[in-house]
Amino acid sequence: MTLALSSVMLMGFDPRVGSLQWSEYLDWIKPLGLSYSLDVDGLSVLLVVLNALLTVIAIYSSTANIGWPHLYYCLVLLLCGGVHGAFVAQNLLLFFCSTKLS
Repeated sequence: MTLALSSVMLMGFDPRVGSLQWSEYLDWIKPLGLSYSLDVDGLSVLLVVLNALLTVIAIYSSTANIGWPHLYYCLVLLLCGGVHGAFVAQNLLLFFCSTKLS
């Protein structure tokens, strides 16, 4: 699912546009001036697709003798989400939260 959505994002990315694309903005904590801002540029869109591909490879190449498979797959997907967030974050607070998640 993650690989499919990131591939759609890559196909919809226009490299001729000089600004950030696939933007999402939401005021997070207004009194402090904090916002939730996600964007991708030419490098981060490739890194998001690469991260999704590596996550799929890691899931399918893991051995069948995992002690707690539900916990393992949950942690792999949590790591994938944290790395995705670090690649697309546009403010320091969101980047910090994403890197601490991963």
